[in-house]
Amino acid sequence: MKRFLPFLPFIVLTTILFGGWTLLHATGAVNPIILPSPKMVFGTMVSQAPIMFRHSLVTLGSSVAGLLIALAASLCLVSGFFFWPSFKSASYPYAIALKATPLVAIAPFIVFLFGSGMESKFAMSAIVAFFPILVSFWDGIERTPQDLRDTFRLLGANRAQEFMLLRMPSAIPDLFSGLKIGATLAVVGTVIAEFTGASAGLGFAIKSASYYLRTEIVFAALAYLVAGSLGLFGCVVGLERIVRNRMRS
Repeated sequence: MKRFLPFLPFIVLTTILFGGWTLLHATGAVNPIILPSPKMVFGTMVSQAPIMFRHSLVTLGSSVAGLLIALAASLCLVSGFFFWPSFKSASYPYAIALKATPLVAIAPFIVFLFGSGMESKFAMSAIVAFFPILVSFWDGIERTPQDLRDTFRLLGANRAQEFMLLRMPSAIPDLFSGLKIGATLAVVGTVIAEFTGASAGLGFAIKSASYYLRTEIVFAALAYLVAGSLGLFGCVVGLERIVRNRMRS
């Protein structure tokens, strides 16, 4: 029973929200076209489950690919920052500028550059997830305790050994902090790319349903999208626990 106590506030809040949502429809205070009832949304989630599942696989597959690309790019850049400080001074402002650029502004360019296939979804997902992973990982590299750095140098370790055996392991918690943020943002990037140009995916389903004012399908797709994002976040959390346990042992 104690295991479920931390989830009790979430369950209570969810019950209140859904109760209020149902009450709004029972009193006729809201137009079902604008806000469908929970019953309509749940019914659509069940009746459209095979289609939504296929769209979910497309969106989540693109998000995972984008997250892995963002992770690889971050690892490469952080290595460059460490070994060549001038490289950091030259390239870091561009990473900030990329983060500051509105996603809606660059989405058409990405689709034009890579086409409306999966490549544009990978690219947009990676662009969105990239910055928090890069910043978190580099902060972890820089925050390595000074006494440990001095010990490594006294033992005669070179820069490569210091980076691989000390800096990277010390930065693992920060890396996973960035990955957890990047996991949810990767889904956002994929959906934006699907809004711009796609023939499958939850973003495509939401855009198509919105055009025909099928808001119950929109909300059902959003529910699948939230569930997928939580699942991806949970996978990163689980991987973090595995890595930390192995590092301790």
